[in-house]
Amino acid sequence: GPPHSWEMAASLASLGGESEEEEEAFRPPVSAAAGGDDGLDEPVLLVDLAAVAASAGGAVTDMQQARAMVLEALGGEDEFLARSENLFASGHCRHAERRSCGAEREAMEAERGGGAVVSVIFYPPICGGVPLRELWRAVREPSQWEVVDELKLRAARCHKSLKWKLEVAREAEALAGASVREGGGRPVNGNGGGGGVRSDGSAFGLGVANGFGAARLPGGGCEEEEVSALDLLLGLIFQGISLAELAEATEQRAVLRRMWRSTFGCLPRASAVALKHAPSRPATGAPASALRPAPPTPP
Repeated sequence: GPPHSWEMAASLASLGGESEEEEEAFRPPVSAAAGGDDGLDEPVLLVDLAAVAASAGGAVTDMQQARAMVLEALGGEDEFLARSENLFASGHCRHAERRSCGAEREAMEAERGGGAVVSVIFYPPICGGVPLRELWRAVREPSQWEVVDELKLRAARCHKSLKWKLEVAREAEALAGASVREGGGRPVNGNGGGGGVRSDGSAFGLGVANGFGAARLPGGGCEEEEVSALDLLLGLIFQGISLAELAEATEQRAVLRRMWRSTFGCLPRASAVALKHAPSRPATGAPASALRPAPPTPP
């Protein structure tokens, strides 16, 4: 069964509590491109109602009732993002996008067997006072760097909450910004592999990391043995993959590391706090912002 049992009957009033207490205050993004029809899709939830009903211990047998309970548990626009984290953690929920959700719903039902009943649940148009389109745009909006766009794309496809994806997107941008400052104010143009600066994108206005240093050897090369902040971010993005996905994920991680090095010269050093949390609970033991190390002590 899933690692976290989502017992609906007992959880309606308590969903979302841990997220709000353990994480830093959620800061909605400020997008550089507001309004207009930019062709951007929007996220939806795919929920296995049969699995939800089974986790309720027999209290729910009707799928419409199970759907109603899920909607009640997710709450309104102020609670939806935080409470969806618990639903994703249950293993009964997956991410999809509206335009392709029909095919993905069918694929999820086929993968889970004949007893699965997967339903599409839409996000509220406003979440926490911010339009859903603006939240999703902040996750998917092109940046100045192709490698950052690739990181954001992979984060967007994760079966994680939208709040988590916003934090990962913010950290990818922050790592890049810190790497540019460390490297003298501009990225290094890549040689193949998709490195370099994008000419068609602009970074959205999110908080930027401070105090990064690339892990360098005295001779100017990179210290490959050190775990970098990028490695920790990749660990978050690829956490929970199946054995069937392992080989592809390993290759993707290697490609992204090469792209980052080609673009910025070196991988960003991880903070001691991030390294402390990484082995045991990389996804929930520390917020994504813990990847930002403290500013270096002046000499």
